Amino acid sequence: MKTTITILTVLFTVLFTNLTSAQNFKGNASASYGLFSPSIIMQYEASTTNDRISLGVNMNYYLQNWKGPLFNYFVRGYKSSTEEGFFLQASATIGNLTTLGDAEEDLIRTIENKRSFVYGGEFGMGRKYLIGKHFTVEALITLRVLSRPNNRYSDGQYNYFIDDQTMWLMSVGTPLGGHIAVGYQF
Repeated sequence: MKTTITILTVLFTVLFTNLTSAQNFKGNASASYGLFSPSIIMQYEASTTNDRISLGVNMNYYLQNWKGPLFNYFVRGYKSSTEEGFFLQASATIGNLTTLGDAEEDLIRTIENKRSFVYGGEFGMGRKYLIGKHFTVEALITLRVLSRPNNRYSDGQYNYFIDDQTMWLMSVGTPLGGHIAVGYQF
């Protein structure tokens, strides 16, 4: 899992380096706190040779229930220019989250896997505001589908509990995502 995330991050970095254009907007680094589930979000967005398209990656580090990082590799299409304005976004998501502990009604078996690989995708829309020459405020709302982590027990069975499903949909696995980010554009 760590190797996959490292490879994707390196590939995206190389892609950003090769697609940077001569326009004023080169990149944007921003941070925020998750609106629908407690998480710290760090994001990097880079311009491409097209004035209306950008590429980026954000890392959501979840702090509650299923803890750990989710990486969203995204592409954005802006209405006018990547410097600021309305945009549509599509992204692919991968992550490595902790699993929940043993359920009370199943104390005979123990969980073998302490972390789970999750994946999914999301579509959203947002608006980036440029304040002065470099500071940005960005609002984004998304709809997403995310696989859920599973608990593998010592007898090889995979179990999902109703309580886990409810907690998943009300935390990391919520189909509604978004953030309000503050950043620096260069």
